[in-house]
Amino acid sequence: MANRVFQLPLGLVGLVVAAVQISAAGQTASAQSLNDRIVAKIASPLIVNQVVDGLSIGYIDGNESGTVHLGVSSDAGKQPDDTTIYELGSISKVFTGLMLADAAVRGELALDAPAVIDNAAGIRLPTLDGRSIQWVDLSTHRSGLPRLPANMELTSLKDPYRLYDSKKAASALASLQLDRKPGQAQEYSNFGVSVLGYLIAQNANMSYQELLRQRIAQPLGMNDCAVEMSAEQEERFTTPHKQVGSPTSAWTFADMPGAGGVHASLSDMMRFANAQLRPPTGPLGEAIELAWKQHSAADASGSATGLGWMIHGDGETRWHNGGTGGSRTAIFINRRINSAVIVLCNTSVSNEIDHLAVQLLQLAAGIGHQPES
Repeated sequence: MANRVFQLPLGLVGLVVAAVQISAAGQTASAQSLNDRIVAKIASPLIVNQVVDGLSIGYIDGNESGTVHLGVSSDAGKQPDDTTIYELGSISKVFTGLMLADAAVRGELALDAPAVIDNAAGIRLPTLDGRSIQWVDLSTHRSGLPRLPANMELTSLKDPYRLYDSKKAASALASLQLDRKPGQAQEYSNFGVSVLGYLIAQNANMSYQELLRQRIAQPLGMNDCAVEMSAEQEERFTTPHKQVGSPTSAWTFADMPGAGGVHASLSDMMRFANAQLRPPTGPLGEAIELAWKQHSAADASGSATGLGWMIHGDGETRWHNGGTGGSRTAIFINRRINSAVIVLCNTSVSNEIDHLAVQLLQLAAGIGHQPES
């Protein structure tokens, strides 16, 4: 089960290293390698070979951009479009990292300060040898907290986080003893980022949904980026599938959705990607730059990280992927070549979506071969 909960495939690290060789020596803007036809041709085998049910793909390649939709978004045969809403899974961590950066820019907290605030659940983070867990530790997976809390009962694989709330998290943390000092090593932690999202929202006296909407979604025009969807949005929400042709339920969250509970459309994610490539002026742009910055160096325990972002060894590519019981997503962005790729899928496959995203970014970088006509 643990491998399916917001999994971050370890094998993807090697895949990215092999596929996206954008060196610091200076791969410059590509010759506009991507267009709708090429993207559709590369992605269509996933539909034709019945690997996935539906796909929405967005790309930015220099001054060119586009969206491509393949397959179906519902069992009634409806086709996806720019407004179809998907589960983002662990890409939610990027939004949580940006909300942390936003709070720091606003002076509401300091990244290197202990993550200690009054909160309704009574959450108190453990310490070890006098070292507290700092805000930045929670976002860079260096808090020392485990991947999942010890008291999380996975009673339903279809919706494992539905009943796990901040009160249960407080109970788990009260009895947790750290195995290593915070900041010492990286261990991917859904638990840590879930707690982070809750505490940031509590610090702002809002719910996570309210904070996401006010600080990120509304300023960027991301109208469908939300945890809880309206009735109208539910009608545009794609049907999740545990495997091709097998619908399953969406995942829901109690009051800690920061590690995997955000939904968005491809239109939203294109706006988000554009903002990462060309940050707006003002506090949100400053927050985007702060989240983009490297905050943890690569070492034997893991890759370099920003706030929410994984950073490829080239030092340029920011990325994250996500998965729930019925979805798979990926986002890769590289400012050096002014390119981004987003893939949203309504089927819980293995690494196919990651491979597709990397292949498309590879082409945007001028590496690899375009498919034959």
